Amino acid sequence: MTPQDLDTLALSIAKLIKKALDEKVEPRLKALETRAVKMSGGTLDAITDGLTDAVGPRMKALADRVQALEDRPATLKYCGIWDAADSYDVDEACTYGGGIWVAREATRGEKPGTGLRWQLAVKSARARERR
Repeated sequence: MTPQDLDTLALSIAKLIKKALDEKVEPRLKALETRAVKMSGGTLDAITDGLTDAVGPRMKALADRVQALEDRPATLKYCGIWDAADSYDVDEACTYGGGIWVAREATRGEKPGTGLRWQLAVKSARARERR
């Protein structure tokens, strides 16, 4: 699974979590608020403060993570066949040895597959045929 696939999966999961929270938690919170309105003002304030303290930071953290995923570029840049003279930035892809490789760090002159700066995204069909 490629990093792009993982990002897409994480974004989908985050959206499902948000939907579940909107559908399941929100109505329960509204019901609690309705019940709390019937209570004295001090009790209502205590419940509201408790809910805000308990749920607020987690909701903000999730919202920040979803926003970070949505702000990431959705596509890779394909740069053609690998060339030692070219520089490759993060998330730029090239063809080398029949496979497609994605730069995980900025690199120049390092052959794909020889270090940690490259990640194999698509394996060569020829490699499978040789087995």
